[in-house]
Amino acid sequence: MRDMRFTDEELLLIVERVDKTPQWRSWERVGGESGRDLVTIHPNASGAAPIRLAKSENGAYMATGFGEWGLTVGASLAELLDVLGPDTAIVV
Repeated sequence: MRDMRFTDEELLLIVERVDKTPQWRSWERVGGESGRDLVTIHPNASGAAPIRLAKSENGAYMATGFGEWGLTVGASLAELLDVLGPDTAIVV
């Protein structure tokens, strides 16, 4: 099984993106089931759903949020963060 924890380089990318995205307030990393990392990005907007990031077993990255929809975009964390972008503070 593939390692489903974020690498130091991936965490650095998340830190940089959160710092550069005014709509995102903060982030946190939590160890989940079976050694899987979960990263939560907290939006600035009141009532906005947090975004949760995880790695899948096949090496792709997944984001959940906005009423618990799921999105898997290739194998690039940078690509996923580009898709989420600065317009993700959606109030639910």
